[in-house]
Amino acid sequence: MLLSQPKFVIIAIACCLEVSSLSKRNKKTSPQTDIFSDLDLNADFLSYVSHELKTPLTLINEGVNLISDGTVGAVDEEQLHLLDLVNHNVERLSERIDDLIDFLRIESGVMSVNSEPLDIKDEIDKAIIPFKNLANHKTIILEKSVRVRDKLAFADSEKFRKILNNLISNAVKFTHTGGHITVKVSVHEEDKSFMCVDVSDNGVGIDDKSLNKIFNQFGKVNGKLVENIRGSGLGLTLSKKLVELIGGKIWVQSTIGKGTSFSFTLPFCSESP
Repeated sequence: MLLSQPKFVIIAIACCLEVSSLSKRNKKTSPQTDIFSDLDLNADFLSYVSHELKTPLTLINEGVNLISDGTVGAVDEEQLHLLDLVNHNVERLSERIDDLIDFLRIESGVMSVNSEPLDIKDEIDKAIIPFKNLANHKTIILEKSVRVRDKLAFADSEKFRKILNNLISNAVKFTHTGGHITVKVSVHEEDKSFMCVDVSDNGVGIDDKSLNKIFNQFGKVNGKLVENIRGSGLGLTLSKKLVELIGGKIWVQSTIGKGTSFSFTLPFCSESP
């Protein structure tokens, strides 16, 4: 029974993807016969899959914390280091599950949007904090630059943080020791009712071939400079879908060996930035 659960979850996720694909094709060909029109069923099913995947991780995390705290006996430094690695990878896996479920929710049309006024400076501060230690470890300068008078954006805070988290995470991952990452906010040059958020680095860069498919589902950068850096390949695809979901656009500019800049737009709360 224990061995069958992971297999069930994988099959369930595959079914979700196929249902989403079939649903889109049916809507294009014969809306009257769309058997997947009841989106509430998909939402409930995705919630169930998320629960089944994350509950064991919660139990693992709690068990590791009990051991780390010395509740079940003394623990030496080497053992603590290994337990920290377990916790770190449990957290990574949990984030990947969240990304996958969010992706499936968007594809199934059941992702809700709760836009509200956001203090963009505060939101960026919150997004940067979790990456400070890793940046310091690689002696990377991670800074922000907010160049708008009106600092209130109109967006879904949870989705904004996930977008920024994915972009900063990639920047730290693909920037060498001693590098520089800047999160900049400015007024969009073409449409003054939008602000533009840029996450720029002077890292390894992306080749033109990979750049054309950077937002594709499960696409990875194939350049030799980054072949040893692993990633899920889902973060940028999800970021693009989330940006579009909250009414913005996202694009990327990059030069091999010089760095990369991801930019996306958010609407201002007011008409006068």
